[in-house]
Amino acid sequence: MEENKYIKYINNDPDDEARKKARRHRRTVARLWAFIAVFAVIGFAGFGAFMLINAYNSGKIDLKLPNDGGKTSTVSVDDNTNVQNTLDDLIGEEEDVVVVTPTNPEPEPTPEDLFDEKLAEMIASMPLEEKVMGLFIVSPEQITGVETVVQAGDGTKEALAKYPVGGIVYGDKNITDEEKFSQMLKSTREYSKYPIFLILSDKDGNKELASKLGSDIYFDQGAIGESKDPYTAYTKGLDNARTLKNCGLDFAIAPVADVLGNDESLAETYYMKDRSFGTDPSLVSRMVLESVNAYKENGITPALCYFPGQGTLTQSPTDYVTTTLITPEEVKAYYYDTYKTAIDNGAGAIVVSHEYADNLTTDNMPCSLSKDIYTGMLREQFAFYDTVLITDRLDATVISEYYTSSEACVKAIKAGADMVMCPEDFEEGYTAVIEAVRSNVISEERINDSLKRVYKIKYTDMLKEFSSAELSAGD
Repeated sequence: MEENKYIKYINNDPDDEARKKARRHRRTVARLWAFIAVFAVIGFAGFGAFMLINAYNSGKIDLKLPNDGGKTSTVSVDDNTNVQNTLDDLIGEEEDVVVVTPTNPEPEPTPEDLFDEKLAEMIASMPLEEKVMGLFIVSPEQITGVETVVQAGDGTKEALAKYPVGGIVYGDKNITDEEKFSQMLKSTREYSKYPIFLILSDKDGNKELASKLGSDIYFDQGAIGESKDPYTAYTKGLDNARTLKNCGLDFAIAPVADVLGNDESLAETYYMKDRSFGTDPSLVSRMVLESVNAYKENGITPALCYFPGQGTLTQSPTDYVTTTLITPEEVKAYYYDTYKTAIDNGAGAIVVSHEYADNLTTDNMPCSLSKDIYTGMLREQFAFYDTVLITDRLDATVISEYYTSSEACVKAIKAGADMVMCPEDFEEGYTAVIEAVRSNVISEERINDSLKRVYKIKYTDMLKEFSSAELSAGD
């Protein structure tokens, strides 16, 4: 066989074994001497330390100090006190070393921080009465005493000076034509001491109203849902939002986020069948989002309605005592993603409805007055901390027949509502809330928190100014 030149064969030669043993012996001896050397150094160091301590304790130690002649001089120290004094003198000749503890610089406030600080200052300077009134949404008739308001003159001006409410909701009867309606809203805004929400009643977005405003304001969610096309929800939402904006409105109780029940035998009896996008939670979610985008693009704040959902009800929860059997798991499955996505994209508020929800509440209250809904579910469980939570209209039969305006308003705000809408007797309601604060039934801090959430929407231009100032400073 031809020898492979890439392989070296190694024979077990006896001479090689002897050489290996010799090398191992030498390594062992070297390690031994190394250990001996280490222990010797440690021993000498310990002996030296012992001698130094013994000399110190006996009171005799020589310190060699440098003198001007470059020679060495011996100082005899007879006792420990003199040794310490001499050491102190030597140490004193050295420069003091100052150790500076590094500190983290305070971070520069963000535009959001400056915005929050400014809002807190504004709210702190307001009288309690004005803070509370800022949490009420009313009809123009409730503050003016006029049977039907179709224009804003001196009566509206005086009413807003006395009652600087947070919002006014208008209905069909307040609109004669687009020009007069727009002028009324313009004057109302000018008369208000604080920014004010101007709202069109959700129940009055009908075809007759559309003809008065000369536009297709009728936003037929049922028909849009049948198209199963989110883009249609967006384009129809744009038409609706532009009409509202052109009139001077800036807040919409829309879109409806309710998911219809899927019981075909009840399909024609569902109360929300013409106002919901449909039975598919995923499709409803996408259409709600596109509607929100359309509103926000036109400067309209959308308020999602109606939590926790009226999609399985066969009667109006504003006119009849109704109960939904929806469970917490179903609320999370059907609505959480819809609301969360819409809020993240600009929906600033949620309207809470009047139905009872035995599986969601423990206080035997309609959802619009229940702490389990506002605080337990929307704030704590879903973490909608900055969202403005609003009651559905409190002049609804199902509320006014069982609760006075005082009771309804106090219960709603105490439960966690930020704004109450149209109590049957506005003056009675807001007076009761003021008294509740003064008697510590409701804390003033609770009022401040709600007003801050409301003002974060109303004063968004202020936040833009802070952001612009920061960008300018960066340039």
